[in-house]
Amino acid sequence: MNISGLYGFLMFVLINTCTVSCQSGASESRTADSELGVQTYTGVRFVQIDSIMIDVIGNFNVYDYHPQSGLFLGGDIGGYLRGPNQSTKRNELGHLVINRNGEILHQFNHTDNGPEGHGGRGIDHFFLSPSTIGVYSPKSLFRYNIDGTFIGKHKEINTLDPLGISFHRVGFSVDGKHIAMGMSKRMGSSEDSVYHKGRALWFYDFGKAENDLTTEAPANPLLASYGFPDNPIYSQESKMHHSPLPPRMALNRGTHELLSLYPEIPEISVYDMKSGRLKESYPLNPKHFEFKTEKGMASGALKGFESLAWINRGGSMANSNYQDLIQLGEYTLLRYNTAIPKSIVEEIIVSGGPKKTERWPVIRKKHYRSVYQLFKGTERVLPDFELSALAPRKEHLEFHSNASIRGKIIGGNGLAEIFVFIPNNGEEERDYELIRVFKMELVEE
Repeated sequence: MNISGLYGFLMFVLINTCTVSCQSGASESRTADSELGVQTYTGVRFVQIDSIMIDVIGNFNVYDYHPQSGLFLGGDIGGYLRGPNQSTKRNELGHLVINRNGEILHQFNHTDNGPEGHGGRGIDHFFLSPSTIGVYSPKSLFRYNIDGTFIGKHKEINTLDPLGISFHRVGFSVDGKHIAMGMSKRMGSSEDSVYHKGRALWFYDFGKAENDLTTEAPANPLLASYGFPDNPIYSQESKMHHSPLPPRMALNRGTHELLSLYPEIPEISVYDMKSGRLKESYPLNPKHFEFKTEKGMASGALKGFESLAWINRGGSMANSNYQDLIQLGEYTLLRYNTAIPKSIVEEIIVSGGPKKTERWPVIRKKHYRSVYQLFKGTERVLPDFELSALAPRKEHLEFHSNASIRGKIIGGNGLAEIFVFIPNNGEEERDYELIRVFKMELVEE
C-alpha cells in the first residue's frame, strides 16, 4: 500500500534479533544468474554484533544516518505514532543528533511557526552534509547547522499543489547544495491524467544561486524535474486505485547517484546528483513479484472513495509492491511483498481485515511475505531471499499490517555495519531507545 497524506501513512517499527538464511537455504551450491550474467551467492546470515543505547524515551524515531560523520538524526517531529502502549505526544523532543556511542551531541526544537521554525508537521529530516540538516515541511525546506542554528530556507521546496505526500525518505543531498527531492506536484490544470501533468522527482543546485551576484535575477536553482513513468498504471485509462506519489529513493554517496524506484514497477533509475541527468535504468527481475494488470487495472483494484475501505481491509495485498530501497555503502538492499491470491484477499475483506480473519496467521506465513534483493551497482549479488529476523510474530503490532516488518533499517557502512532502529514499544521494560548493529554475511555454500 502506498503511504500518502491523502490516506494516512504506515508506521515503520522495528526488529527482533536472530540469525537469518535465504529462502533457498544457505547450504545450496553457488549458482549463476543467467539473466544478468553474474555469479551470485546462495545465502545470507544476519548477525547482531553490537547495540547503541540512546538515553531518551517518547515517540522517538531515527530518520537518517550519515556514513562520513557516523552520526544519526532522530526526533519526534510530526505524526510518528507507534501504537496504543506509547505516548501520543510529539514535538517535545525536537531533533537530536546522536553519535555512534549513543551520546546526544545536539538537541534542538524548531517546531514553532516563527520565521526560523519548520512547524510541527515535518515530512522528512535528513543530513544535507556532515554538518548541516534539512527539514522538509509543508511550507519550505529548512536548513539548520548541526547544532540547530538556523541557516535559511528554500520556499520553492514545499507541498503546494500536491498530488500526494509520501512519508518515506524523500530528501537527499551529497554536499548541502545539490539536493534531490521527491515531491509529487501538479503542474497546471488539464483534462489529461494527473500523471501526465505531474512531476515527482526534482533536482536542485543551490550553489548556483549563492554564486550569482546578480541580485535582480538570481540563477534558477532547478536543474531538472521528472514526471511519472510511461507505464499502464499511470495511464489515463487506468481504473486502479493508485496514489500519485514520488518513488522510493536512496542515495549512493560514493558515486553521487540517486536511485529511484516506483513501488509497482520493478526497475531502478539512476540519476547524477550534481546535474540531475538520468544516467541509466535497469530491471530488478524479482522472482516472486506479482502485479497483474489488465488494460491498466491492478488485480481486484478499485477507484474512488470505496477503494479506501477496500485497501484498509486487505485489498492492497492483492499485488506486490516494493516497500523499501536502502543504500548500504556500495550495496543496494530492496524489499517487496508477495501477493495474496485474489480469492483469499476477498476472504480477508469479507472478514473485516487481517485482525478479524481467523486464518490470517496461516495466510500470512504462506502467501504474504517480505522478499529481499541485494545489488551491487547493476549486478544482483543474491537471488531473492527472505530475512526471518525482520518478520513480525503474532504478538507484534506489525503482524496485521499490510506491509510493515519488524524492523527499520536506517542505513550502514556497507554490509559490515547495518543499523536497525528498535523502538521501545512496551514489549520490554526499558527507559531508553535502542539501535542494533548487524552485519550481513554472504554465503557461497
